[in-house]
Amino acid sequence: MKGYKIVLPLFVLVLAAVFLTGCVFGPSRDTGSDPIDPPQEDYFSEGDEIEFNLEEGGESEEGAEAEEETKEEAKETERTIYVFDHEGRVVPLTVKVPHTEGVAKQALEYLVVDGPVTEQLPDGMRAVLPPGTEMTVKIDSEEQTAVVDFSSEFKNYKPEDEKGILEAITFTLTEFDGIEKVKIMINGYYQDTMPVGGTPINQPLSRKDGINLEVADGTRIGNNSVVTLYFKGQSPSGNFDYYVPVSRVIPKSDDLLKATIEELIAGPESGSGLYSLLSNEIKLLEAYLEKDLAVLNFDQNLVNVAGEETTVSSDIVNAIVLSVTELAPVAQVKLMVEGNQEVAGISEPVSRPVEVNAASF
Repeated sequence: MKGYKIVLPLFVLVLAAVFLTGCVFGPSRDTGSDPIDPPQEDYFSEGDEIEFNLEEGGESEEGAEAEEETKEEAKETERTIYVFDHEGRVVPLTVKVPHTEGVAKQALEYLVVDGPVTEQLPDGMRAVLPPGTEMTVKIDSEEQTAVVDFSSEFKNYKPEDEKGILEAITFTLTEFDGIEKVKIMINGYYQDTMPVGGTPINQPLSRKDGINLEVADGTRIGNNSVVTLYFKGQSPSGNFDYYVPVSRVIPKSDDLLKATIEELIAGPESGSGLYSLLSNEIKLLEAYLEKDLAVLNFDQNLVNVAGEETTVSSDIVNAIVLSVTELAPVAQVKLMVEGNQEVAGISEPVSRPVEVNAASF
């Protein structure tokens, strides 16, 4: 029986060392489990080899191919990043990315024009960071803050994109567990303002700053609240519908859970190009929190009774859950229709969707 000789690089022997290096804390909103931006080192020199003898008669060719395909699939995961749509709004997009140690940096790299996200962008969507932008990311776990140092190419954007760029960076990074705030540097220096439009950035950025901000009628400056609502948009070709987060400034409210649903039912601004999945005939009967569970009780109008349907549509459920889970400390939502959870067709509490506006994989 013949023997085969396979030469492997020495780095196989030091994989154990790799697992002992770097900071490890995984994302919660994100679906991956990779550590966030650990240090990187070289562990082998070119030319170092170890020889093994493997006897013929082991794994079949078909089995080897199947195993290789499985390994390739395992090398990919999904991340939610934020990009521009054709109206310049900042929207979430779930894309496939390779497994890597520096997941926060990788997520930002997928925001760069002409970068790795290009092939996954749906019709009408575009990346937000100027071409050639590079960055380093450091995580202050104690402060739950990501410090991003951008290269000088970061300055090459249009003034009208400035606010959206900040929102996309902030919402992309805060998808990860352990990151609640973002600080921005350029070429190693903290900035008081953005380089083109002068937007202040001398304080850490967070989701509390909002996204696609709009102001409701009757709102007074200094006496207001902010809720984030998810409406639907559509690509120019009409072949891709997607959720759009809109932070709405409303008159001061002591019950943001109730206010979120009421504003969601009220729908998007006229002329925005967005549409609501909830009819304005729907009435919220009750809304309260049980620790991190939001309990919402609606009247019968929540159920689509057209045809044979007697359950709440998944699009309506997603719009409600996405909007409500933007509120701290909400992690799950329990939906009821006139006090009956079974009527809603959902027997268990619903968590935030793992994929939001999934790109074509």
